[in-house]
Amino acid sequence: MNIETLLVNIAVVSIILVPYIAFIYLGHTQFNEIEKKFQQEVKLLGLHIDEYERWNMNVMGIDFNQKKILLVVRQNEKLLAEVIPLKKIIKSSIVTCTHLVKTGNKETTELDKIFLELTPFEGTDKTMVSLFDSGYTFEQDYEMKHAEKWNTLINSILEKPKAKEKAA
Repeated sequence: MNIETLLVNIAVVSIILVPYIAFIYLGHTQFNEIEKKFQQEVKLLGLHIDEYERWNMNVMGIDFNQKKILLVVRQNEKLLAEVIPLKKIIKSSIVTCTHLVKTGNKETTELDKIFLELTPFEGTDKTMVSLFDSGYTFEQDYEMKHAEKWNTLINSILEKPKAKEKAA
């Protein structure tokens, strides 16, 4: 009787523990791929990353000297690397997309997307940098906190446009 109980306990623990460990290992492996891609892009572009952060399936870093941001994200099993030059950017702001969800008598707002909107000095269109999209990532890991941090960081290093001199 003791051996049968022991075998059943081992089987139950294995059924629960093996998928749990496999899930953690898979997530760790995916994040290592993102980290590796980030490091490859840093070397390829010759960047010196001064500020760095990783969350969910995002890795973001900034080079203060070259005034460039490197963002690596995983979307649909693809790794996407985006380099954003900040030399011609005058302002950064946060843009959010939300929707209302009704549950019983309560209405709650759910976050769909967060972008950093980068406004250039003149002429060209604004650049939208996606930091969160619920279509790709369902879990939220303090997304607004990350967006606010990077928005503040970017705005702190941006150059102000020089006033144009008027002819006399």
